[in-house]
Amino acid sequence: MLMQTFVPIFFERFGAEFPFLQYEQVVAEAWERRLPAMLSNSIAAIAARYADNISELVVRGLHNVSETYLDNAKVGHRVFLGSLLVLMHTLLRLSEVLYRTSHLWTLYTP
Repeated sequence: MLMQTFVPIFFERFGAEFPFLQYEQVVAEAWERRLPAMLSNSIAAIAARYADNISELVVRGLHNVSETYLDNAKVGHRVFLGSLLVLMHTLLRLSEVLYRTSHLWTLYTP
């Protein structure tokens, strides 16, 4: 499963930029295949550009692999009303507010 490679790459390079994401939780949800498709495809799209240790991806072109995951993430937003930009902006703002008020766990409560 490529997410086992992508998640550490993502957090190593960009973890500080996303303090509302917890490495252990993302790894566990990816391993159990419970990570939301939009989030997993977004993480994969970002990390794929730096996955130069996976020869199968290097042969296909890291940029091409990244673009494929990005396209998959964009498909996921069609379920929601509005544009992807509005949706991501809203989620980021909500996460920031929950993080600052120590209520981040409520974002993951079913």
